[in-house]
Amino acid sequence: MSAMLAETRPDEATAVVEAPRRERKRVVIIGGGFAGIAAAHALRHADAEVVLIDRRNHHIFQPLLYQVAMPRRSVSSR
Repeated sequence: MSAMLAETRPDEATAVVEAPRRERKRVVIIGGGFAGIAAAHALRHADAEVVLIDRRNHHIFQPLLYQVAMPRRSVSSR
């Protein structure tokens, strides 16, 4: 009878037990400002999955008004 069971259920008879995989750690960074981008850049070679969550799908730098309004002096004008 056991030979009959082996013939009708070949999957159970030849089941292979898989070794448990080591899951990678996950680092979640909230916010894609300067610090979030710097943290993601610093963790790029880490043995972890890096997830960056932000409202927008782009990073933009908007200079402040005084930075735009002030004339910049070149090095040669000194």
